[in-house]
Amino acid sequence: MSKSCYVEHCNKEVSSFCTTCEINKYMCTDHVGQHIIQAKSHQIEALFLSLSPIKLECFRSKMSLYISYISKVKSNLCNATETLHNLIESQHAKVLVKLEDLESKINSIINSSESGKICETELFDMISNVKIPEEAVIFKNIKGLNEEINIFYNQELFKNLSSENSIFLFSDSRRLVGIDLITLKSKVISEKKKIAAWPQCCKINDRTFFFNGGWGSEAVGCTDIFYIDENRFEPKPESYLRWGGACVNHKDKIYIFGGSPACSGQSDLSNYLDLETNQWNDICKLPKASYANTATVLDGQILITGMLLSGVYVYENDAYTQIVNINDEANKIIFERWVITGKSFYEKRSDESKEWVEIPTAYGWKGNYLYTSLIVRRDNYVYMMDNSNELQRFDIEKKKIKKIPLLPVS
Repeated sequence: MSKSCYVEHCNKEVSSFCTTCEINKYMCTDHVGQHIIQAKSHQIEALFLSLSPIKLECFRSKMSLYISYISKVKSNLCNATETLHNLIESQHAKVLVKLEDLESKINSIINSSESGKICETELFDMISNVKIPEEAVIFKNIKGLNEEINIFYNQELFKNLSSENSIFLFSDSRRLVGIDLITLKSKVISEKKKIAAWPQCCKINDRTFFFNGGWGSEAVGCTDIFYIDENRFEPKPESYLRWGGACVNHKDKIYIFGGSPACSGQSDLSNYLDLETNQWNDICKLPKASYANTATVLDGQILITGMLLSGVYVYENDAYTQIVNINDEANKIIFERWVITGKSFYEKRSDESKEWVEIPTAYGWKGNYLYTSLIVRRDNYVYMMDNSNELQRFDIEKKKIKKIPLLPVS
């Protein structure tokens, strides 16, 4: 007797089962990904024995195609990298030849002058005939190389890889727009659902994002999970009407702290969505009502700060403990072990230390609140969209923040 998928109203034939759940959950191919996202550490095993010989052969054929594609991508990457390396060496050699030729001519004139074999007028003529190439001429080949590199990094080969390094902004028409942080190009990702401004937003994983609430003509409470590869929104139960709340993913639960329930005012209400049960649960209220809040997970703990909170708080065991004191009227953004304000930068020195050090800065950031609570780190840079819809980049090493110009939305 064939089994059906455990997901309600799905009668498709199962292809896998989870051995971690107390009762083995059988699922169809369409819902394997959903279960993996909601239960990250669970072990999934394929039901090869339940497949008919025809389906089994089809499965093996698809896997063979995937493996072939991966091998091709690896080969293309190696070949392209070798081509770039050869181009760099070639252009370097050409520029070097020009400079060495110029150096040889000048040395020849110097030697002739020092030997006294030629008169002053001849020496002057020799100097006049030496043409020092303009910088544009020397670097002409380098410009060509830059074009080659640009073509290389925009090949189809990197289409999916670069989208992992994205941050979201929202256009006036409330389309979901993303910025590729490698090329700084803006692109409409989806028009399937109108996303309100200033939503609560966080990553579930590199390819899946959580959206809640925001501000349209009024505060909204709709909730969705967005699967970027499938360009698909999965509706979830609605929550409180609000925008500008802190949003963070921790242990398969999406926590939201505070926010604003209307065009003005703020809230201390906090809750979380359990990704396994799809239920919202209330938790302890914030110490003070606040909006333009952000949150992060550091050393296994949730840290929260915001516009009207008097610093940074740890949320643990359904209670809040203040760990950093900061002017409560300053807008504050927290990410990993850093807090950014309009005047200062705070850094937690190490995992062992509980000390947060204030570093005054002069980077001139206005301290705007964020358009979306999604913050992305790439190497030594932290990227965020502020409420003027401008991309700000914070340099962790230099402790400087800079506005990054963006290319038009395509």
